[in-house]
Amino acid sequence: MKLKYNIRSLYSPVQPAVMSTDGEVSYVELPPDTQLQEFIYCYWNLKTTKRLDDIYNYRVVSDGCIDVIFNYIDHNEAYIMGYCNSFVKIGIDKEFNYFGIRFFPGIFPLLFNIDASELSNHYEHLNIVQPHLYNVIQQSEHKCLCLQDLCNELNHYFINHINKIDKLFDNRFFCALETILKNKGVINIEKDLNDGISSRHLQRLFNFYIGDTAKSFCRIVRFQNLLKADPSIKSIKAEKLFYDFGYYDQTHFIKEFKLFYGKTPSKITIE
Repeated sequence: MKLKYNIRSLYSPVQPAVMSTDGEVSYVELPPDTQLQEFIYCYWNLKTTKRLDDIYNYRVVSDGCIDVIFNYIDHNEAYIMGYCNSFVKIGIDKEFNYFGIRFFPGIFPLLFNIDASELSNHYEHLNIVQPHLYNVIQQSEHKCLCLQDLCNELNHYFINHINKIDKLFDNRFFCALETILKNKGVINIEKDLNDGISSRHLQRLFNFYIGDTAKSFCRIVRFQNLLKADPSIKSIKAEKLFYDFGYYDQTHFIKEFKLFYGKTPSKITIE
């Protein structure tokens, strides 16, 4: 299978850096094989470098992606996290080592023919949603001695899986996705996505591939592009940077930012 659209060139989902842990928690992103660049944004690893004094609260910001997550120490503990239309705060242990696979928007349903709306705003055990991928992850536990070994094992699986797919994907959805990403989420859905497709059918496509409406996805893309710009307090308050990203006033911007990030912009710019 080959996608017509290079999603990577249009979209780079951002997750916040690990803050205020004095190096006791690390987060790294690892690139997939070049053959997977248009399907998987990254592999990632979140772990403690020493035992913490308290439970760690990890904040996942809205990015429009679907992630597979599993315990690097015990691969049986594996989940899938669907599209989220608000930030998610996860309390995890004082010691942990998690590995994740972050798929670009629309890709997991494409690869596994699973309706994304069934996964939205919650996590599910991977063995229920995709037992074959769960088994691959389980079997890798004793074969992979380091993170790169695990990445290589998953690269091999996904390349083989993609090469076996002969089902045609809905080009109308990916055309709409490209339009949204090119315009950084700032579009008129009724006019700009009207490509010979009814609004009702467009809704069905976004429910299946994304897990929510085109409007909801546009809001997250807009937020993510602003986050990538690394806004400062000055650019937000004095230069009104939010206007450049389609927000109609500061109150609207702050409310939406807090919904997707979990903190106001002034809090994160001084972290």
